[in-house]
Amino acid sequence: MAQSDLYSLLKGFAGKVKSPSILIREFLGFIEKYAKRKEAEEPEWAQWASNTETKFWKEITPLVENSQCVLLTDGKNESVFIPSYCCYLIEEANTDIDKLAPSPFLNEVSMKLEIPEVFLKKINLSSEMDYFFEQTEGAPKPEEIVSLSFPQGCGSALLLASMIPRKLMEMSLLKIRNYLHSMNNKEYVLSKLLGQMQGKEKILRDIIDRIIVRPMDCLSEMERSADFPYLFWTHFCPVAKNDIKKKNDLLPDDLAALQAICVIEVCCSFYRTMAAKKREIDAAFMTLEVLMDHPPWHYTLEEIAAFTNDRGIPLLDIYSQSDLEDYIRDAISVSKDGMLPSWLVVMGGKNEQWFVKKERYLYICTKMLLETQQLIKTAIIKRWTALVQDYDKEGAMDSDADFEKLLEKQTKLVNPTLQSILEDPKLMLAYDELERAPAPAAAAAPYSRIFRNGTLLPYSSLYSLKRKYLLSDIKFKLPFWYSIPFIVAILAFFRKLLGKKKMAEQTEGEDEFVILDKISSELHQSARLILSTLVPNDRTLDEYLLELEDRWSHRLDVKSRQNLILDVQSLLKDNLRRALKVYKLKRITHKGLQEISSMLITRNPTLQGLGDQKSLGMYMELYMIKLLLNRRM
Repeated sequence: MAQSDLYSLLKGFAGKVKSPSILIREFLGFIEKYAKRKEAEEPEWAQWASNTETKFWKEITPLVENSQCVLLTDGKNESVFIPSYCCYLIEEANTDIDKLAPSPFLNEVSMKLEIPEVFLKKINLSSEMDYFFEQTEGAPKPEEIVSLSFPQGCGSALLLASMIPRKLMEMSLLKIRNYLHSMNNKEYVLSKLLGQMQGKEKILRDIIDRIIVRPMDCLSEMERSADFPYLFWTHFCPVAKNDIKKKNDLLPDDLAALQAICVIEVCCSFYRTMAAKKREIDAAFMTLEVLMDHPPWHYTLEEIAAFTNDRGIPLLDIYSQSDLEDYIRDAISVSKDGMLPSWLVVMGGKNEQWFVKKERYLYICTKMLLETQQLIKTAIIKRWTALVQDYDKEGAMDSDADFEKLLEKQTKLVNPTLQSILEDPKLMLAYDELERAPAPAAAAAPYSRIFRNGTLLPYSSLYSLKRKYLLSDIKFKLPFWYSIPFIVAILAFFRKLLGKKKMAEQTEGEDEFVILDKISSELHQSARLILSTLVPNDRTLDEYLLELEDRWSHRLDVKSRQNLILDVQSLLKDNLRRALKVYKLKRITHKGLQEISSMLITRNPTLQGLGDQKSLGMYMELYMIKLLLNRRM
């Protein structure tokens, strides 16, 4: 006994007396003598050399509370039961299962064990084995002690829950092998089975020989519920059972065979049911994979959970929610040969998590590019038309680099999901895999060439938009003088010099705001002062406006979102223009901006119905500041 804590001492003494039940008086007497003999050379034993009983009762309480042991009394003697040592004895007794084959299963009587009911789970073989196959509520934990009762008065078996069903089946097959070995039972059973399954002599002999030579191979067949082995056992068990029951006096090996037959009958039935259920679940997941290949090719977890098969049966009625979650977890994480997993995760609209088959990732990207191209083209044409009519320009009209930045900004505004896909490193990996795939795989999910030499193509190539062509088309639709640089330069000069009201009205309602009266320097400065207090230091005004837009319009689809943003901007332009004309403002205050935005929201039911009112109000205030700052002084 190297350790001197009470639990270690109890387990050591249980091993000494070969019993999980220890009489307390015997234990205390032994420990006291042992401690006095050891304390001179090992001082830690001194604590047990005196006041042994007091120390025992002090330390036993937490062990009982933690279910490490239990106190028992029969009126005369008090004892301690050690469950862990009882489990050890059961496991040790069932180690050599070949040696146990001719005998019935060990039970409490044959092992001379008295186990408190609190530590013993009683299970009926005929009616309660679903605990171990279906993991139903109340199933024993692996370390629990189980008393398994057999039907028709065939006794019981004392086992650990961890031995059921596999080790229980192994022991049963060895008992069946022992039955076939004895008294020419093999030929008797074979002749009976041939009468029931004519023309199957060879396969019947093979199975019976396998039971005798390699019985554990038969267990693997049972677990898979292969068709003919299952048929064999459904005929074998009644034949062997009837043969044994004809005897007047059953010998131990007869009872052992009967017990084994009962186990095999019950377990074979469960294995069959489980195999059928697995096939049904596998078919349901195959249906799931087919449905993932249907438009729109991306689905949320809630949408996947609502899938049904071709008979209208919800797939969640076939597999469980946890089965589905495990399947998806494997689909998005398990990869082979350095390739992407079979499913990918995409952050979709409204901050939803989309699941996509990797073969469809490129196709979804291509589809979004086609859908977004027209929206962006329309927005740029509108933007540039207003600038041209105002005899103004921006860098994106003359510079390809600035044009690319404008396209990227518009993509983030119009379709943030597409932008996140284009920035996703997995997109190029999926592209490379599909490029290397056989032609039929690529044809099944058509996609555009969006990478060149490992680099994403420019936005202008993705959208097939040419800066010069767009500008030419815009000027072609306007009066001819907009295409003559000399005339445009003169008109721009006079517009800037005179600020004529007529020219300002030409662009009213367009994308860029024009203030009819000249904004004073003081008004410009007051706007900048308010701006410095409202915009975070780590963001520009435009970045913060985009962030606020996402907050108050994220629940809308792309088209509705764009239309609403344009409506809000137009509303702000009209009202700010009116305020500047009527009140001849020389400076603006934050409170004044708040009053304008609050009034507009109050009068507009659509704006009142939006979710993030605080972000909406802040957006309106900052957009009005932007309008003020973008005007000529």
